[in-house]
Amino acid sequence: VHSTDAAFAFFMIQIGLRVEKLMIAILDHERLSDQTRCCLTGSIEWIDDWLRGPSKAMWLIDNWIQEAEDELSTDKLRHGNLATLGVLHTYRAVSYTHLTLPTKRIV
Repeated sequence: VHSTDAAFAFFMIQIGLRVEKLMIAILDHERLSDQTRCCLTGSIEWIDDWLRGPSKAMWLIDNWIQEAEDELSTDKLRHGNLATLGVLHTYRAVSYTHLTLPTKRIV
């Protein structure tokens, strides 16, 4: 992952995860009207699709994972950039840790 856009992409993913976590926490509140609950559920589904859909944020991370796995060391003896892979797999795992609602996609 040597893209100059990586920092911005990770920032946007973090914002998406935080907003999703907040919406899930609000949804757990007992005093929500049915209309508000329905609106929040629709918004959570939308953000879930943005974060974890096949052509969205996780697609970008999956591509970077593949890129890091295929990377050769400078001496051409080893495959895989372990430091980068660790960060990328962490982002992938963190994107599922706070979910309490069923999601359409399984890793």
